[in-house]
Amino acid sequence: MKASSLQKKRVTGGSLCSRVISDAEILTTAFDRGFLILRNIREAAENGDSYAQFLLGQCYFHGSGIYQDMKEAVKWLRLAADQDHVLAQTAIAHCYFRGWGVKLDLNEAAKWFRVAADKGYAPAQTCLGQCYANGLGVNKDQKEANEWFHLAADQNYTPARNLIKNS
Repeated sequence: MKASSLQKKRVTGGSLCSRVISDAEILTTAFDRGFLILRNIREAAENGDSYAQFLLGQCYFHGSGIYQDMKEAVKWLRLAADQDHVLAQTAIAHCYFRGWGVKLDLNEAAKWFRVAADKGYAPAQTCLGQCYANGLGVNKDQKEANEWFHLAADQNYTPARNLIKNS
């Protein structure tokens, strides 16, 4: 049964009347809609939309609605990151930091954390602070780390506040 021609069945139970769709119809509808949404995201991503590129990268990263493919995820995240999408910049930094879909490269990770941190994104500021605190991809510098933690904490970002409290 096609999603566009779903017919709801009337079910009566006692004095109450309600409309329901069978489980199979719900699953078919969800799959059809998911496929259409993913197709629309891909089309927008291929046309250069940075948010769609970020979403498609996340879909590949998590295997959401599509097979998981870390290299393909990095490809789309990088396209979005190159267009100043701050979430993509932070995500690509994590990929380099962990070696997900790319060769592990702490210098490249720190570079991307800084790009996003400079835009005021608190999670990236906190990650960059941790890079400085531990000398990961940058020279170890606790003063610099604390400055990044404070910038993030000033935005009420709890992980940064906890790092300040515990240092």
